[in-house]
Amino acid sequence: MQHWLKVHRAVIVIAVSMALIALIPFAFAHKAAAPEPSETLPKDNSTITVTGTFACVPHRDQTGPQTLECAMGIKSGGTHYMLVDTSGDYSLLSSAGTGDEVSVTGQFTEKHDEVYDSEGVIAVTAIKKL
Repeated sequence: MQHWLKVHRAVIVIAVSMALIALIPFAFAHKAAAPEPSETLPKDNSTITVTGTFACVPHRDQTGPQTLECAMGIKSGGTHYMLVDTSGDYSLLSSAGTGDEVSVTGQFTEKHDEVYDSEGVIAVTAIKKL
């Protein structure tokens, strides 16, 4: 009977050890996948030029049904900026299409929108397709 207990104890120790060894890569993988710190935002009320992809700014809350409206913006790196056309007739923003690589110049205002995932608004004075 004692021999039987020693064998089972040994099997349990080996099984637990193997399980712990198998979990080690997951512990390190989690740390390696940590997000990079966000880039530094431009100064509020400064004129900036941003190069990136002309795109709809995503909603903050992406659970449940989504509406089809599109807040025009630019994605540069991992940062989205909302765009406002200063021409009065939308001729600046209508000159680019979704997915176009563009360079946008304008007045930056830091604003964290409640609906859209954006770091601020650029009042566009110039846009150039790249």
